[in-house]
Amino acid sequence: MTDWPAALRARIDDLELPLSEVDALAGLGVGHTSKILNGDKHPTTVTLAKLLDALALKPQFVVDAEREAIMRPQWKKRRR
Repeated sequence: MTDWPAALRARIDDLELPLSEVDALAGLGVGHTSKILNGDKHPTTVTLAKLLDALALKPQFVVDAEREAIMRPQWKKRRR
């Protein structure tokens, strides 16, 4: 999940879009995307969804095996 800024930046580069155009397509204020990509702002889930839509990207959730090994002992199964 921590690689999402790099994925956004790579997609923007692939599309050869100026950041101001990404802002406009996503309905964000001028400079907002730049601040997010540089770590100066942390997007809300709504803002991130707007960016993904503007860049025709969709999130993909995968199991993090290393984190699963840490969390597994803490998981309590539901009673049936």
